[in-house]
Amino acid sequence: MLSVLALLVAAPTTETRVFRLDNGLQVAIQPDLSRPWVTVGAVYRSGASSEQRPGSGLAHLVEHLAFQRTAHASSLALTLESIPGAEYNGWTEADATAYIETVPSAYVSRALWVEAERMGFLCEAIDQPTLDREKPVVLAERRERLTERPYGTTDAAITGAMYPTGHPLREGAIGTAEGIAANTLAEVRSFCADHYHPGNAALVVAGAFDPSLVEKVIREYFASLRAGPSSSPAVLGPNIAGRTIRIGEPVAKRGRVSFVWRGPEPASVEASDLELLAHLIRGRLSRIGVANWTEVALEEVDAALIVEHGASLFRVDAEVAPGMDLEIASRRLERMIETYVEYPPDARALASALRGIEVSYWAASVDVGGRTASVIHRYLRSGTFQSVTSVIARWRRSTPESVAKSLEIYLRRPPLVVLAQPIGDSR
Repeated sequence: MLSVLALLVAAPTTETRVFRLDNGLQVAIQPDLSRPWVTVGAVYRSGASSEQRPGSGLAHLVEHLAFQRTAHASSLALTLESIPGAEYNGWTEADATAYIETVPSAYVSRALWVEAERMGFLCEAIDQPTLDREKPVVLAERRERLTERPYGTTDAAITGAMYPTGHPLREGAIGTAEGIAANTLAEVRSFCADHYHPGNAALVVAGAFDPSLVEKVIREYFASLRAGPSSSPAVLGPNIAGRTIRIGEPVAKRGRVSFVWRGPEPASVEASDLELLAHLIRGRLSRIGVANWTEVALEEVDAALIVEHGASLFRVDAEVAPGMDLEIASRRLERMIETYVEYPPDARALASALRGIEVSYWAASVDVGGRTASVIHRYLRSGTFQSVTSVIARWRRSTPESVAKSLEIYLRRPPLVVLAQPIGDSR
């Protein structure tokens, strides 16, 4: 812990400069001279919630296409790979798609050019051969995520249980195999044009650079790009009914019990309360020491507050020890959660959780790549560029009294219970 904090204190960072171009692009730049690298990130309000045809996977398909040809490049992926030591990635969520690349400082202009190409010159350059090549790649990724990964089938079933048929989030960002295959070139281009423009995006640059020079390059590359329509689809949040469903799990070797509750507003004190509880559950800590999960035959326990489309979910997953009946495991997990509600964490336990979260957040910010990714994730949750200190300050508002009240309000409700039984195991 001390070495991480020492690095952060020693790092010669400056204040983040935030500004907005006339075409609507929101920009945050943060110089950091501690290492000779720069990370550029771009995020678009373009996710499964933006899709008109549920299950199409259009947002994720366009993410794949966004590494291919543009009006001025045969392949953005190859452009990035031509930069020595460059690393890049992209991901699609319920409400957004993000891209990130880390390059040596001397190549910051090229990384910014790549993002400008993606933002202004991608959509019309998508052609049928490129689309035909990329669809099988996306379908293969879908198989890896859902049918070849342990608990992938179960996670998809949980999402399906929370949203009704026809809801854009029911199939997740990846979409269905039929929906992906059905996407036409006209649909892809139209979706891209509606969502990939500066009025629907934010840009983040962090690392070793001259801020005045980088701002000049940003204005040169991005200021002339055309702003398109705003994208803020109104989508109903998840419906968490108190019921139990059983899933046959084709890949995992152990059973799993999952509890899911509808959570509070993402930026509220109640959300901070549940995030602290999630940390305690993952760390197996509590005031009375009840979270000795192995004694009740529950293993690999995880908990998280998940933010999706302006709503939150509180989820606890517990893999079940060999030989344990899932119904019995479910009752034992239920009792563990009830114990947290009846005997909520005290000030000492909350302080321990807060220290753990602080260290995790600061550690993720030691390198510019992690810092930029963190800024993007916080932007996706709040719609603003929040500093680590402001986020930590939100957690510090939680008290033993507020946590006790939040647990009583949210975890007393009947959860969605999912019992995942490995196929071939008759218990």
